[in-house]
Amino acid sequence: SCNDGDDVCKWMAENGGHVEKVEHSCNNKRRACQEMAYEGGTVGDVVFSCNDASRACEELAMFEGHVEKLEHSCNNADDACQRMAYEGGAIGDVVSSCNDSDAACIGMASDGGKVEKVERSCNNGGEAGCAEIAIEGGEVGKLDHSCNGDEACFDMAIDGGRVGDVVSSCNGEAACAELAIEGGEVGKLEHSCNDGDDVCKWMAENGGHVEKVEHSCNNKRRACQEMAYEGGTVGDVVFSCNDASRACEELAMFEGHVEKLEHSCNNADDACQRMAYEGGAIGDVVSSCNDSDAACIGMASDGGKVEKVERSCNNGGEAGCAEIAIEGGEVGSVVSSCNNGEFACFEMAKGEGVVKRLEHSCND
Repeated sequence: SCNDGDDVCKWMAENGGHVEKVEHSCNNKRRACQEMAYEGGTVGDVVFSCNDASRACEELAMFEGHVEKLEHSCNNADDACQRMAYEGGAIGDVVSSCNDSDAACIGMASDGGKVEKVERSCNNGGEAGCAEIAIEGGEVGKLDHSCNGDEACFDMAIDGGRVGDVVSSCNGEAACAELAIEGGEVGKLEHSCNDGDDVCKWMAENGGHVEKVEHSCNNKRRACQEMAYEGGTVGDVVFSCNDASRACEELAMFEGHVEKLEHSCNNADDACQRMAYEGGAIGDVVSSCNDSDAACIGMASDGGKVEKVERSCNNGGEAGCAEIAIEGGEVGSVVSSCNNGEFACFEMAKGEGVVKRLEHSCND
């Protein structure tokens, strides 16, 4: 029902009105489901509906409107799901929806809107298809196998927006650049943000925060360069930022902070050079920055600080840990690190740089 007309299902449930279920309906024309649940109106499950219609699900739930679930809907249309939960609107799970649509999910949860989960959705959305998916207090509970494509998740959580865990999502060139910015927050990245140059550059910027990075940001050049930037903060980085040349160069920069690095930034040339730079700070670096030529040169530079380097920066070729603390940079302790390389610790502390403790290091 309700097919083949522009605006066919607009304001379908309004001012406390309720529609129990929408199935194989509201398809084929422009703005088919725009503002479907409006001003407190409620709609149950929307299944195989609102497809093949440009701007089909724009502002789907608006002004306290609510849609229970979206499944196999809002596909194959440009701008299909922009600002889908808007101005306090709420949507439950979004499953296999909002796919194959240019710019499909930009601003999905906006101005206090909320989406519980996005699963197998918002894929093949062109460049920046999930940009600003949570903006100005908007919230997306979880991304699962969604938002893949070049620059797909650029500026994903911005201006106080929040995205929960991101699982097997946001893969592609620069896909997670500026992921959390200007007070935006993202939960845990898991098997996400891989396979693209600059994929996690500026990931947390200007007060943005990412809780944890695990098995993510791997495989391409500069994957985690400047990851925590200008006051951005990142929690533990685990099994990430590997196999990528210059992967963790200037990882924390301009007061950016990374809590811990473990089993990360390995197997890449120049991997950890100037890792804490210009006031950037990193906690413990454990089993990281290994098997990389010139890996840790200038690790703490220009006022940067690293708490501890343990079982790291080994097999780094010639001068792998040279100038590890330089120009006021500080490394708390170096334990079982910087081994197996000629001139490994040459000029280790230089230009008012400080290394506080050296143990089982700089051998062979």
